[in-house]
Amino acid sequence: RHQYDVLTGDLAVQKKATLYLLREVMKTKQSIVFEGMTDQLADREELVLFAKKHDYKVIFIWTQADAKTAKKRTSKKYISGDYDYLLSRFEMPNEKERYIVISGHHTYDTQARMVLHKLTEPRKEALKPILNTRKAPTVTTPRRT
Repeated sequence: RHQYDVLTGDLAVQKKATLYLLREVMKTKQSIVFEGMTDQLADREELVLFAKKHDYKVIFIWTQADAKTAKKRTSKKYISGDYDYLLSRFEMPNEKERYIVISGHHTYDTQARMVLHKLTEPRKEALKPILNTRKAPTVTTPRRT
């Protein structure tokens, strides 16, 4: 029901092509922002397994917004009338999934800062033991006699 389905007429073909392109991008070993195929738990689980197979970790970003805002944004990306269909398919992330919740009412800059903060937080925590065990350099000054 996505606008690209009109081109292929087949969700399976779209999914196969998307995963092929994602696999090619993963060869760069760079961080990737991927949007799509995440509205249902089964799709997210498949994406996590696919990413793990290619040495990537996944964190989902769940943008929450009121119905009016969500419908307006959906109409920009999808064929008109798909909001209700997409909403009926959506499965909220569960406690086993790694995800960040951001407000759809914040500006893009605020959302980006929040996501970057959440993504770098685990690295800071991992570095704490290392940084805390380092001893300050000892400086000795010669005594005057």
